[in-house]
Amino acid sequence: MKALAILGLTCLVSACAVPRADVSAFRPDVGKKIKLPVDATLLVYESGREKRGVFRVHGGYGTQWDLHPGEDLDHASTEVSRKYFKNVQPFALDGVGHFVLRLSSKPELDTVWGSYKTTVNAELFSMDGALIDSGETQASTISAVINDKNAFFNSYAKAIKSYLDTLLAKDPSGALSRVAGTAPSKLTLDPASVKKFLTLSATGSGFYVNRDGYVVTNHHVVSECVALTVNQGGNEGAATLVAKDPDHDLALLRTNTKPERFARFAEIGVQARLGDSVITVGYPLYGVLSATPSVTTGSVSSLAGLQDSPAQLQISAPIQPGNSGGPLLGERGQVHGIVQSSIDAVRLARYTGSLAQNINFAVKASHATALMLKSDIQFETEPRGSAVRSVPEIAEEAASYTVQVMCLD
Repeated sequence: MKALAILGLTCLVSACAVPRADVSAFRPDVGKKIKLPVDATLLVYESGREKRGVFRVHGGYGTQWDLHPGEDLDHASTEVSRKYFKNVQPFALDGVGHFVLRLSSKPELDTVWGSYKTTVNAELFSMDGALIDSGETQASTISAVINDKNAFFNSYAKAIKSYLDTLLAKDPSGALSRVAGTAPSKLTLDPASVKKFLTLSATGSGFYVNRDGYVVTNHHVVSECVALTVNQGGNEGAATLVAKDPDHDLALLRTNTKPERFARFAEIGVQARLGDSVITVGYPLYGVLSATPSVTTGSVSSLAGLQDSPAQLQISAPIQPGNSGGPLLGERGQVHGIVQSSIDAVRLARYTGSLAQNINFAVKASHATALMLKSDIQFETEPRGSAVRSVPEIAEEAASYTVQVMCLD
């Protein structure tokens, strides 16, 4: 290990990293069964989480570097695929093509031997969601540099070439030959089927605000999604982002649902008071807790948020990941805010020496109503003089209009 570290430092000085693979010089090896490049459009998909992935390499004396194998996979898949298909495009729900190539990967670095290894899992789908082929390939690149910026790209390029060589050589069921020269088509998938292509990356909460099926949620829940669905009681439907306010972390979604119940906001100009009792409803910790809505209670701890932000309320009602975007309700069932975040108790403890408890935040409802007014979306308010209601009564009603927001990327 010491010898490799010395060699690595030497190579950093002498710039002996491997050169980036020249994909233009690749020669497909598919036999004579099919003419290349195939006269077809290929949509290539890697999840957003994978594209944003960071591989941290630690060197001697406390040094570290960040490699970005997700970006390498994205670039290599596009460049190599263009040797095999006439038209290659990034995947999009409104994309037009003949096939979707779904890729996922596992990068590994052996610092003893300097081996940058990649395992690529590939699935080829038709535009109606039918699986045509799947396979796994591996490739590696040897480099004496422990933060080589080209090695993962080279490994991905070799692995993807190997998969495409095999795919086109066998041309499963003649699918590739059959579409050559035909017109591309749009995806014909319902929300459940689109998960064949996309990865569930995050979940949050939201709530209906009118009978037209518009939903309010947090912007951070939906900002990096390729597709969105909302789920309530196992009934899942597509959702579309129609308006956003990133400054106040708010978003509006449109669904095809016509809900029987929907939330009512506090009247314009009426805000929660310090010490008011509040209720949250949402879908925390997807896959861990119940698939039904969870309810917590607490009070308004402060009329300002982090760093005295006037856009937020501080609340004591406990919340968890997945609660973001759910309604914060007052004692009459009116929406006073949109649940947003918790303070990072562990990080705060490092600075203060004490563990923070029940410090959570919600965006004030006035910013949501302002966004709806600006977007010409109808909403209703709870009359100022309406009766105070019990927590179970409010929770039962709120559970009927609160939804789980599913982010696919």
